[in-house]
Amino acid sequence: FTALGVDTQHLCAKDGAASGVAQICVSAADGNNNIVIVPGANLLFSPDDVTEASEMISKSRVLLLQNEVPAATSLAAMRAARSASAPGPVVILNAAPAPSLGDTWQEGQWNASTRTQMLSSCDILCVNETEAEVLSGMAVKGGSSEEDLLQAVLAAGAKLQEMGASQVLITLGVRGSCLIKKDGCHIRVPGPAFRVDALDSSGAGDAYLGALAAYLSTSHPIEEALVLAGKVATMTVQAKGTQSSFPSLSSLPSDFHP
Repeated sequence: FTALGVDTQHLCAKDGAASGVAQICVSAADGNNNIVIVPGANLLFSPDDVTEASEMISKSRVLLLQNEVPAATSLAAMRAARSASAPGPVVILNAAPAPSLGDTWQEGQWNASTRTQMLSSCDILCVNETEAEVLSGMAVKGGSSEEDLLQAVLAAGAKLQEMGASQVLITLGVRGSCLIKKDGCHIRVPGPAFRVDALDSSGAGDAYLGALAAYLSTSHPIEEALVLAGKVATMTVQAKGTQSSFPSLSSLPSDFHP
């Protein structure tokens, strides 16, 4: 982390648990994956740990969260962001893995109250097609035509907004992404205009969100940030591995630089 320039000031070790790991099984046919998560120390990451970093969070430009730590911990982080003086960080919640309904917060479950709090506490809820379906209860994957796809995406996005989300970003793999804004308008970013030979889709969503956060933190307009993040994710699927496929800043084309 230090060699990559990551600030490890608030990195903490937990006794009695190994670091969380993800076993990734990749299809040789199309590069798609199935992931088995062993959360380990992730489940011991607590709201108290967040409190120690609250000042740094409040001074950040972007706060990016996902669902591999207890929901109470993510909520604590979002509240720290909300306590900041205006404008405060842009809060992006990636609801991945998709949460099931239940009362076991430490295992990624959200009950009805938790779900409302999680969705209403972020500026952008980011989900892929599967996660959008799980959370909204509406079909997203079925549309074969662009018109059918967009109609399904907008309907699921509207449902998630009814449930508390402010803006909803649905990633669509090779078909791009769509951001449903507060006012109901949307930004549709198509997939790559050229054929890509996907070797391994593992980590593409992580690369996308990391790039999106980087671009937003350097004051790129949301429309531009969405396009560039998609291009970075497209680069990663053309190489094997997760972190090993993520491009460094120096390896990006100059017009991709934040």
